[in-house]
Amino acid sequence: MKTKFKTKLALSVMTASTTLSPLIAFADDKTLPDGGGLRDWILKIVGTLLIAYLAVGLFKDFVQQKWGAMIGQLIGGILVGWVCYSPDSFMNFLKTLVNTITGG
Repeated sequence: MKTKFKTKLALSVMTASTTLSPLIAFADDKTLPDGGGLRDWILKIVGTLLIAYLAVGLFKDFVQQKWGAMIGQLIGGILVGWVCYSPDSFMNFLKTLVNTITGG
C-alpha cells in the first residue's frame, strides 16, 4: 500500500513539474523576464528533495531485500533527476518520442 502511494506521489510531482515548466516561461520577447532562473531554482530544490526521499526508500528496500521495489525506486530517481536537472533535454526527448510515434 505504501509503495503505491510513493509511486503516485512521485508521478504526480513529475507530472506537475513537466506541466508547469513551460507555463513559467511565459514570454517570447527577450526584453521581458521569463522566470527561467526561478523555474530552474524550484526544479533543483524539488529534485533534490525527491531524490533524497527516493534514496531513503531505496535504502529501506535494500535492507528489507525487496529487489523489485528497489529497482523501481532507482529508475524513479533517475527519471526525477532527468526531469528536474535537465528539463529542456527531457522535453526535447518527449517531443522526439511523440513525433516518432505519430510519424510527424
